[in-house]
Amino acid sequence: MSMRDLSLETGLSLGALYAYFASKDELLEMVQQQGRTITGKILQEKLANEKDPYSKLRTFVKTYLYLCETMHSWFYFSYMEARNLTKTEREKALNSELDLEKTLSDILEQGEKEGIFRPCDHHLTSGVINAMIQDWYLKRWKHTKMNVSVDEYAEFLLEFVESSYVKPKH
Repeated sequence: MSMRDLSLETGLSLGALYAYFASKDELLEMVQQQGRTITGKILQEKLANEKDPYSKLRTFVKTYLYLCETMHSWFYFSYMEARNLTKTEREKALNSELDLEKTLSDILEQGEKEGIFRPCDHHLTSGVINAMIQDWYLKRWKHTKMNVSVDEYAEFLLEFVESSYVKPKH
């Protein structure tokens, strides 16, 4: 997409667009930063309301999944276009994903220390859970074809994660 294409699509003049953005790369950086900021802020706010690791795990998975649903276009675009980002923006995108997985890994580690979760490799586990969440927005066609709603997917994912990592007494 060029700035001219954007001008035609939005009905804004090229001059108006360039008054706000020096280039399409600058616009892309702003969109990427905004998405990362919104996602991180909402996740952290939701997690701050939870006291125990079990509740934090459930809140993390549901909140992240519902963010992927609500912001589907941004998540899909960001994932699919990551290879076309500038090196700096690609690093920010990768670090953002690693930060999300670190948050989840910390929850799993805390839960293991408190005897709620089974011992596991927290980093690999958080990566697998993240991949399962990404499946929702990357393969929407598959879930739509199977008539699976985001609520059904969230419950399935939580049951799967809990059956694998939560000790039976919890």
